[in-house]
Amino acid sequence: MINLLIFYLFFPYLILYLSRNFVYSFPVFFSLKIFGRFLLELFDLCGILLPLNVHLGQSFVVLCFEQQLPWETVVRAYLSRYPKHEKIPMMLAQELTRVQWKSDEKHLEVDRRMKADLDAPYWLKRLFGVYWAYMWQTVTVDIPGRKMVCISSSNPESKYYKAWETATWAVDPEDPEHRCIFTVKSGLQLEPFFFGVQSVIENFLLKQFRGQFDNARKVDHAFIDMLQEADSKRTDNPTQEILLSESFSSWVLKSLTEQKASNIDEVCPTVFGPDSWSHTIEIGPLEGKQL
Repeated sequence: MINLLIFYLFFPYLILYLSRNFVYSFPVFFSLKIFGRFLLELFDLCGILLPLNVHLGQSFVVLCFEQQLPWETVVRAYLSRYPKHEKIPMMLAQELTRVQWKSDEKHLEVDRRMKADLDAPYWLKRLFGVYWAYMWQTVTVDIPGRKMVCISSSNPESKYYKAWETATWAVDPEDPEHRCIFTVKSGLQLEPFFFGVQSVIENFLLKQFRGQFDNARKVDHAFIDMLQEADSKRTDNPTQEILLSESFSSWVLKSLTEQKASNIDEVCPTVFGPDSWSHTIEIGPLEGKQL
């Protein structure tokens, strides 16, 4: 049994070392097939994957974080990081494609496309031919209900992976004025790859995502501190709703300027008042196209 265990653990690495260019080596794929199934069963047996909800061919993770701040402050801090910011180097590009305001309900809805770097080893990116993550996202903001939802999915034309995410910012029912709850559910499904190896890789990437989630909450505080410092210098004492409206307008204006939208003068300045409106964003010239 010990000899078999040693064989399973070290033989794939020996093949990788000898072949060097492992992407085109059948013996390596064959050994990885055995090795992946063995690792999957071993990890399940040892409970290594217990923090995640694991299904063969589909993995997802649910994370939750509470902030002792008003909902409006948290949402404004989130919007201030877009379209790009040096504190979020993995976010490479963002393009708005539609902006809609429903005055009766005070609902804002924005469609956008995003491009982000992947926090994964280069060999893994090369193995699947995926170097960046392209996401289609719809952001819906319910101002009276004090809730924002971002529903994301991977590019439908992607052949190698499918990813999805639902992020929610909502007030805490027990303390709606001073506490916001951020919840995110993310999922990943890779193309079938030698009897379960993809499940090991899926869970590796989602565990990486868990680490990114924790780091992102630290970055959130930096944006919140900058926001509160700017607010403290204002002398007009605006309401939270006015501050939120200003953040929405700034987000749209900076985004359309960054992507050189052809109809930016038609869309901006955005006014979240008594009149409803909807704009389809016209992407600018080629030098403004990022996705």
